[in-house]
Order: sequence, then C-alpha cells, then structure tokens
Amino acid sequence: MLSNSLEDVYVSYPKERLAVQQIRNKLKCCNIVILSGLRHVGKTVALKQLYKSEENAVYLDCRKQEDLIRFDDITDGREKASLVLLDEYHYHYNCYHFSEEFEDLARVYNFKLVLTSSSVHFCNVIHFMTLGGGRSELVRMPLLTFAEFLYFNGRIPDYHNVSEITEQDFLDYTQYTGELGLPNMTENYIEQLVSDTDTAYDNYPVNYGDLRLTVNDVRNSLSLLSYNLNSNTKREGMYDPKIGGKELSGRDILAFKESEEYNIFSITKAVKNIKKLNIEQITKALYFLLWSNLVVVTARNDEFSMADLPKYYDVDERIFDTLFDKYQFTAVNPLLYTVIVNELKPLTPARLKTVLTSNSLRGLWLEIYLKGSCAYRTPSLVLRSQVCQKPLKSGGNQEIDIKLEADSILLESSVSDKEENRVFFHEFNGQFYRCILATGTKDCVEIMNGISVENIPYYKLAVMVDTGDLFKADRKEQ
Repeated sequence: MLSNSLEDVYVSYPKERLAVQQIRNKLKCCNIVILSGLRHVGKTVALKQLYKSEENAVYLDCRKQEDLIRFDDITDGREKASLVLLDEYHYHYNCYHFSEEFEDLARVYNFKLVLTSSSVHFCNVIHFMTLGGGRSELVRMPLLTFAEFLYFNGRIPDYHNVSEITEQDFLDYTQYTGELGLPNMTENYIEQLVSDTDTAYDNYPVNYGDLRLTVNDVRNSLSLLSYNLNSNTKREGMYDPKIGGKELSGRDILAFKESEEYNIFSITKAVKNIKKLNIEQITKALYFLLWSNLVVVTARNDEFSMADLPKYYDVDERIFDTLFDKYQFTAVNPLLYTVIVNELKPLTPARLKTVLTSNSLRGLWLEIYLKGSCAYRTPSLVLRSQVCQKPLKSGGNQEIDIKLEADSILLESSVSDKEENRVFFHEFNGQFYRCILATGTKDCVEIMNGISVENIPYYKLAVMVDTGDLFKADRKEQ
C-alpha cells in the first residue's frame, strides 16, 4: 500500500513519464538502471510511478537513515524485493564501493535496481565507471518532452499515436512554463544543487570530472545561457556559440536595454557578468551545462569524444578559441529560452507572442528540440550529435542538421515543405543512410536528387524522436 506522500504523487501524475517506459524496457535485459536528471525534473515521480505499477517493489530515499537500514536488509537477504528504487543514491555514505557490488547482489538476491541522483554528473560517471562495462543502463530524464506535454494534456491517447497532432500543438508546447519544465532557479535551488554535487564528491572518493562547483559557477552557467540575448553585446574574442539566445538575438527581435533589470536569469547581470569572467570561469560554466545535460555538443564534420575536452583549468586562449570553432553547443530544449522570454516584463504581450510563435524562429526552436531529443539517446557522457557541412562556391554552406551514425540516419530540420534544390542529402552520401526531412505538411516518401527521402511533418517527427518510434526497424520499411 502506498504512503500518503506516494499516493499524492501518483494522483498528481497518473500518466507515466516516458522515462518510466524506457526504464521498464531496459530492465527486461539489464538488472541495473541509472536515472539521471536535474533536481525537480521528475525523477522521483518516475520512481514512484514504477513503485505503483510493479509488484513487490520497494522505494527508498537515501537521505533517510531508516531507508538506508532497510536497503542493508535487502542486500543482506533479510528482506525480499523484486525491484529496488533508490532515490538520491549519492547520499549513501558508501556509494562508490557499494555500487561495485550491485551486480552480484542483484543476481544473488534476485532483484532489479533503479537508482537516481540529482547530481547528474555523478550518474553519468558511475554508469561509466563502477557500473560500466554493460553492467548498467543509463536513462536521462529531460525537461518535459513534447510527447509528454501532449499526452498529459489529453491531446494524444498514448505516446505512439501521432495522427491527430497539429502545428498548433508544437507552438503551445514552446510556450509551456509549468511543472516538470525548467526548474525555478532560485537561490535555494542553486545552493542545493551545489550541495548535491559536494555530497557526491564526498561519498564517491574518486576524481570523477574535476568539476566541484560553487554557487558562482552555477550563476556563471546561467549567465552563459542568457548573455547573448542582448544582441549588442558579445564577449571580445569569444566564438559565438549556439547557446545564450543566439536563436533570438540573431534576428534582433528582442531589444534589451542595459539600464533595465530583468527577472529570471537577469539578462543585464548576465551580460555584465560574462564580460568580467576569465576563460577558465567560462569553460567551467560551459562544462557544468554539458555535465547537467542542458547543452548538446554538435561536432563539425567529425566524431566527438569525451577525450577531446581538456580539463577546464588547462584551457588557455588558443584551446578556448579552438573549442568553440570545432564544436557547436546548443541548448537541449527551447523551453530554456521560453522561460527566459516569458520573464522579460518590459516587453509587451504582443511582442512576446511574436517571439514565441514567429515562423522564422519556429525553425530554430525545432532544430534545438530535435538535436536535444536525438542526443538524449546517445550513450556518451557528453551529449552529442553531428552536423554535416560543405562550403558553397557562392558562400555559405550546404548542411545537414543531424547525423546519427549509430542509426545510419541523416536528418534535416525544417518547419516548411522543401523543394529538391534545397535538400542536400546527396552531397553527404545519402544513398548509404536513411534520410529524413522534417516538413510543414508533406507526409510521404519521395526521390530527391536520386535519394529516397522520408518527409515527416515536424510536429509528428518530434514525438517520434521522443518515443524512439522513429528508430524502429519496421518504420524504415513502411
């Protein structure tokens, strides 16, 4: 029977998060699943939904001494459980050494294990270190996905039915600021985030990323997300990354005034703060965004690996410029910017509506979303995808937005139907890949420049990426 608090959670969220289904699928072939995500994005909700639906499941909060004692009973065979759900595992006083024994304990006492931590980097590293080598599976808990937004609001009957989704649904999603979206970055939230990271370091006594945080480091990362929303301000010598609101500032739709104070990430303070930061501080802030799964790395014409990133304290001006020249860094979800825009009170409602729904920006929102959603499927410690570019004689580049080598997919992001002369799959060996084009209305397969191209309306494609339905073998054959 559920406790009152667990029952309250289940009543509040009776429909399952996508991560719950992903965890359930992974548990069919693996005994240990790690659920990674920032504080307040829904990890505990997911665990409690599993608790409600699975027979003989046990939910344990590692911040509570009585739950740690009960976990000892399970791992000593004194209590039986088929599924153990460990919340905030980094609070376990011996989480490093104990996790080395999980595989053997799960096999001996016949239970499966799901663990979470609000220290995202801790989850990533424990998956690759003490629970690496195929001993665990990693599921990332994103901000509320488009598919979840539709399902929770009754716009689709289940996650796999895309037939009734419309363009307006996607526009409504980009304006969402409710629960399970971007957490409210209050001072208390930031301080607790730093405390979680410190606790993970203390209880996991190995060097797992050289990124012990301070409150100022987190503030600097928020500044990095925000600073470029002021289109007249740019840090001298810094390559213009695709984070920090470039999607807005590049079109001069928002006119921010340095004399004004703004609320959420404080755009004015962010701009002034970035100007004062040195290269090491900016690099550390960027790495925090990467470790927190808030930014996706997009490699330019080569594969990205963790080894390519130097330690933040080794980054000098030359390496810094190379880093931003070699890789794009893109926020994983447009909701990050939606929250910022909605907090800009000096703007009129009409201007806000223009920012969030204009046709020119919609394509940028979509590209951010698809890159983030695709990257969440990758096993790498740092999220990644790949962009394909070739220079045009007339200037500019031919480009394919996303290359997913493991799935043999080339994906071009668009919110409108494209003619053959604006599609470049044939320039990037498209005959050896499954080529997918996001469209405004087209939903068919057609031959473009000798390449078979799947046209899928972008608002349906986004859900298919979220659920993984796009990557199923039978979809390719349809």
